[in-house]
Amino acid sequence: MKTLLNGMRVIDCGTYISAPAAATIMADFGAEVIKVEQPFTGDPYRNEHPSLMALHTVRNAQKGSDEAAKELISPNWVIDARNKKSIGLNLGSPEGKEVLRDLVKDADVFITNFPLDVRGRLSITEEEMRAINPRLIYASFTGFGEVGPEALNRGFDATAWWARSGLMDLVRTGDNAPTRLPPGLGDHNCSVSLFASIMLALYQREITGEGAHVGTSLLMNGYWSNALSVQATFCGEPVSRQPDRKDSRIPMRNAYQCSDERWLILSVIPDQRRWELLKEALESDLLDDPLFVDVASRSENAKHVTAALDRVFATRTLKEWTERLRSFDVTFGPVAEMKDIFEDEQAKANGVFVPFADSDLMTVTSPFWVDGYEKPRPKQAPRVGEHTDEILSRLGYDAEKQGALREAKIVS
Repeated sequence: MKTLLNGMRVIDCGTYISAPAAATIMADFGAEVIKVEQPFTGDPYRNEHPSLMALHTVRNAQKGSDEAAKELISPNWVIDARNKKSIGLNLGSPEGKEVLRDLVKDADVFITNFPLDVRGRLSITEEEMRAINPRLIYASFTGFGEVGPEALNRGFDATAWWARSGLMDLVRTGDNAPTRLPPGLGDHNCSVSLFASIMLALYQREITGEGAHVGTSLLMNGYWSNALSVQATFCGEPVSRQPDRKDSRIPMRNAYQCSDERWLILSVIPDQRRWELLKEALESDLLDDPLFVDVASRSENAKHVTAALDRVFATRTLKEWTERLRSFDVTFGPVAEMKDIFEDEQAKANGVFVPFADSDLMTVTSPFWVDGYEKPRPKQAPRVGEHTDEILSRLGYDAEKQGALREAKIVS
């Protein structure tokens, strides 16, 4: 199998969620990713949302076989720790720091999103890591950036990406309370940015032979995600919250409920030609109202147009409308519910969902491909310290030294 990042060694020294997810993308393309986590207990992200703990089949590695065992594991950990090797390592101890330094000596990339002050206490700053290995790409992810008055502040995607960027306010309607963010939505978007910065640095290293310090933040990605509204504000244009759907000024770009209580969203350019096409597809006399005769009239009477479209879409199921609108090449989208993923044939055809190599569980692949290279089938997330012996042996630690580290609870 020809993999793009085969031979690349990455140290994942992060948690919650963007930095480890960037490492996951590298693992998807064949890099060896070593997950550094607390001995015995592991990364606390392993047990995130205990109410969502999933029971599924995993390898029984303790028995050294492919015999299946049942184990409780967080779905979040399933996706963001797949394809990785785990070493349980106490970075708060001098001995643990020494092991990490040995790891860094022949690593290509070091990824972390630990707060800046924590990095200092653990001796994992960019200066310290690149002093050990000048060719190292040190990839830093933060909540609010590495400089400025808030550089030391902690942040999650809900606060530094969603709320701070203005997105949280813009998507709410009227005076309704701000809308909460689904888990990891900002984090997984940010992970792609961090991955991109790493790949740019690796490209630079091919030219100069030198490593680099690269990074991004929740804050930076939040403003980039909301960049159209931010730019409009810079240009002096007013930016408003989303109106209630019944008050939309553009009915041809609105959501409508079908007879089975499922929803679809139209995204049709509101010109006259496409209005006539939409009318033909919908087959309803309700749309022949003189108030709807041209673009200006429909804009002036937008509430009436929306009300008429509400009545039309309520006459058929989502499936029926999907078939009909597609046959007329109307731009729209079914509002999917999570249960729909099992029937998404387009996603399946494009390899969005892939099976694990070592279980019958499915997962979501990273969102791009490179022609001529393959992504190995993902392997299940490791147990805490599953690969500690392998990693230490490769570093030249003999059995006696490994035993001493275990006895002192430096590793697990």
